[in-house]
Amino acid sequence: MKGSDVVSRDNLRLISLLLVFLLLGVGCAQEAEEIPTPAVAPETQRAGATETPFVLPTLYPTETRRARQTVATFAPMATNTPGPTVDLEQKLVEFRYTIPALNLDRRLEGNVSGTVTVVDETTGIAAILRNRGGVLLELQQALPALDLAAVPEDCDRCVHFSYSLPLEGLEEEGWLQDPVILASVDNFLTANLGPHFPEGTVVGLYRSASPYEVAHGLALTDEGTLWRWLATSSEIAEPVAAASVNGDLRAQVQDLAVNSLAEEYVVTCPGTPVEQLYLNPGGDADTDTGDEGTPPAAQRPDGEGVEVTIVCPAFSLPTRLLSFYSRLDGLLASMVDEAGIPAPPPEIPLETLLAYDREDGARLLLLQSGEAQALAPDGEVYTRTLALGEVISLTASLLDSEGMQPGVEAYGEGVAPNSLLVRGPEGMMEAVWADGPPEPLEEPLDQLDQLLVELTGIEPATVGTPAATGTITATATMTSTVTP
Repeated sequence: MKGSDVVSRDNLRLISLLLVFLLLGVGCAQEAEEIPTPAVAPETQRAGATETPFVLPTLYPTETRRARQTVATFAPMATNTPGPTVDLEQKLVEFRYTIPALNLDRRLEGNVSGTVTVVDETTGIAAILRNRGGVLLELQQALPALDLAAVPEDCDRCVHFSYSLPLEGLEEEGWLQDPVILASVDNFLTANLGPHFPEGTVVGLYRSASPYEVAHGLALTDEGTLWRWLATSSEIAEPVAAASVNGDLRAQVQDLAVNSLAEEYVVTCPGTPVEQLYLNPGGDADTDTGDEGTPPAAQRPDGEGVEVTIVCPAFSLPTRLLSFYSRLDGLLASMVDEAGIPAPPPEIPLETLLAYDREDGARLLLLQSGEAQALAPDGEVYTRTLALGEVISLTASLLDSEGMQPGVEAYGEGVAPNSLLVRGPEGMMEAVWADGPPEPLEEPLDQLDQLLVELTGIEPATVGTPAATGTITATATMTSTVTP
């Protein structure tokens, strides 16, 4: 549905109501452990952009999300408590959420004191959340209004749901089909227990909700089965054989030195979901400790693979992950397009290896496929496919140059009219300037300018008059991190 100007009322209702539940869940996630949580900042926009998406709070699972038989206790906040005669342990709410085909089995319990306990019955992961009276009140109001139909016979891909409200004497079980409750339950449990992947997962990717898309994920199992699902689906799609989606992803993940990946590749962007990438090439933990200076990816406590947090992949991913991640993104694209609402166009394409913006309005993009895209000041786009040697020549000298710095902070600030981004093996590198480029970049930039001339036929000196404020404007700072 991306690219469409029509947004259904049901989609808008779902997104709006989901944000309410997201706000309830974010408090739980942020108090889980002291882990870095990049704030989602407003977008760095080009001049003339008029659409600015609203900010969605970032959700992060707790650090105990993969620990077996672990209970994480969260510090209580000051609150008014019931009188001494009230049984604070009296259960107020309980629900259970299962999808048998994915071996997903999670439950929530809440008592009079406002304590919420969430448990993953499959893995033994658990978390205790204090002073969650607001969450429990929402559940007490929402659950009785649910219409739970009987679960279709032998439907192991259906969402099985049961709940009880002991003080009201209410309990029910059946097939959960309400998209808002489906999305909210998935969000709350994932925020506090981490994403769920089926047993035997070799590759898993989970994306939290954004203003434009509901949460969704995929998993490739060691049997060669590919699962894809939306958080709002009452019945998840049938799995497919990996060979039917253009090859075997397992062969690709085998080529990745997973333990040399960083734990996080994060750049703050507007409306961008938090993603958890899980990689387990062969079931046994790798012994590779990674390149010098590269913090290793987070390894699951049971030794089965690693997890990598990704935010704003177009700006944050290193070259070694780009092709693999692009493949996963493609596998999810059609499913998400049908369920989401149109998002604004990205600042740069996901496959970008090099982005050169000049103060006269000219832009040069070099994509991973070898395609060079030149944007002339008049808006005309020219393309050409470069040979592999030419691509390497244009990028290698820049990555080795002392004129490039890691990250995209200066680019995000938008204070300089000229900018250069180059993706390297550890992430994006940048350079920005006003009066003249850094001396080490002069020769490589001459090559880029010459390529622009070849593509557009316009010499730099004859291109129109530079705008007074340059071509890049920004509403907030874009930052990037690669952390252990």
